[in-house]
Amino acid sequence: MVVSPKGGIMKLTKRGIAVRNTAVILVALFVWETIGGAVAAESPQPEVQVIMTETKPKTIEFPLEAWSPTTAKAYARFALEKYGWDETEFECVHALWTRESNWRWQAKSPTSDYGIPQRHMSKNSKEQIKDFLSDPIEQISWGLGYIEHRYGSPCRAKNHSDRKGWY
Repeated sequence: MVVSPKGGIMKLTKRGIAVRNTAVILVALFVWETIGGAVAAESPQPEVQVIMTETKPKTIEFPLEAWSPTTAKAYARFALEKYGWDETEFECVHALWTRESNWRWQAKSPTSDYGIPQRHMSKNSKEQIKDFLSDPIEQISWGLGYIEHRYGSPCRAKNHSDRKGWY
């Protein structure tokens, strides 16, 4: 099982892929090597535990306070695979979201934009905004879905942002 940043439980399939609401979320070894290593280097206090056995699926505990911009980038790089986007598209997401929030999952703007992708939430309740700000996985998933729906790809979204100053 995987404990999500919001504290929810996700199960690992036999192949080591965590599934949450039928969407592929994390591969256990990827989390440990890419995210876990980066977090350990950046903030040694939050513990990221990976428990592996020969006969049982891996268990990952990844507390919300362990998330960092490096963690978010590593997760987003993995999440792009769901859309069939490659490293070039990741570079566009990287540039776009570095400009928007510097990959800070708690980012807020004076114009009611929140999270890593700076989702505009002026018509959402305080509770909805709080929930969004407490889940970096949801922020990245929402942001990539928005990009796909509105622009078709991260590089098209970045090109629009470069021309217009927003996306």
